[in-house]
Amino acid sequence: MSDSPISCDLLISGGIVLTLDADRRILWDGALAVAGNRILDVGRRVDLEPKYTSARTIDARGKVITPGFIQTHVHVSAEQCVKGVLPDTMPPTQWVRQVTQFYAAASPAEEALNATFTFMEMIRTGTTCFIEAGTTKHTPEVVEAMVAAASARASASGAGTFRASRPTCTSRPRTRSTPTKT
Repeated sequence: MSDSPISCDLLISGGIVLTLDADRRILWDGALAVAGNRILDVGRRVDLEPKYTSARTIDARGKVITPGFIQTHVHVSAEQCVKGVLPDTMPPTQWVRQVTQFYAAASPAEEALNATFTFMEMIRTGTTCFIEAGTTKHTPEVVEAMVAAASARASASGAGTFRASRPTCTSRPRTRSTPTKT
């Protein structure tokens, strides 16, 4: 085996790495090597710095390096736009009425813009996967806003090209199953 360094695109070094691996290791002076859109290696800074040569290095001392977060329930069309508009103390039934009116009044362009704010916030805070709660009214426009936001972030960070498959949205009538007696 050669002792020459392995080439990578990005080395994030010196931070506290939360691995979330099976052993739940925390590397207090850790590093992460990335090539393209793949993590090549995670380990201690003293082990990875000599092992890799990178096109770009981020000094993460004093920072925490985490895996991507998963947002399991989000309403992308309104979450950011109602922040600070509706009081936190508003009773839930009244809050839902207000947000429902907001959804109903939004044009395709407005809903896409609202969703863009939500996507930007999720990207900024490390969300790499999300599940929309099924409340988009203008789904094609929202999907285009998501692809544009993620592509812009991937391009700006030097992470490469963002790729997403565009879902086919279909509506199916809901049916109730009636138990049968046997």
